[in-house]
Amino acid sequence: MMRRRSGFTLIELLAVLAALSVITALGTGLLFRVVDAWRTTALRMDLGNTVETVFASMQRDFDSVLSARRSGVPLHGEERTFEDNQRFWRMGLENDRVILPLEAKNPQTSLAEPIAAMYQIDRSGGVPTLYRVLGPLGANPPEGAQEELAQGVLSMRLEYTDGKTWARTWNRAALPEAVRVSLVLMDTDRPFEQISRKRDFTIYVE
Repeated sequence: MMRRRSGFTLIELLAVLAALSVITALGTGLLFRVVDAWRTTALRMDLGNTVETVFASMQRDFDSVLSARRSGVPLHGEERTFEDNQRFWRMGLENDRVILPLEAKNPQTSLAEPIAAMYQIDRSGGVPTLYRVLGPLGANPPEGAQEELAQGVLSMRLEYTDGKTWARTWNRAALPEAVRVSLVLMDTDRPFEQISRKRDFTIYVE
């Protein structure tokens, strides 16, 4: 009597192994895409939270802006452009600066007093960083305590309106009715991951 063999032939095993290798390759590629998509989403969420922190700081200062009649100096908005010749292929980046006369708490005396708050991007280091600088009124730029608000700020564009038209600079005695701030942020580890946000801040003119 003939014995009946059980098991798989070599060709069948090779076919199964080939199929498993294809499935593994497809699954690994899909896994990498899912992980990369999640990482991108997480980075953008972090950048968005950073922008909201910056806007919250600006909102507090714009709510405390003093008129030139009370402070003796006007709000000063300056249009500036930075040309990056290395990382961004000679692209002009908006590098605006604003100096606000406001009433703030002096950390040394704990009393509210007139002071100047300046927002500007510092590009002297390897990573462009947005700072809030507190200093005496009348100095341009004011020199004093620096507060780091955000790293990786590529661009900051400021626009001012008198209720009729928008301008890129401001140095009038009267306060603008609103200031529009546009920011572009990048992730410092993955510079190609960037977000842009815009916010209008209403100033209650006395």
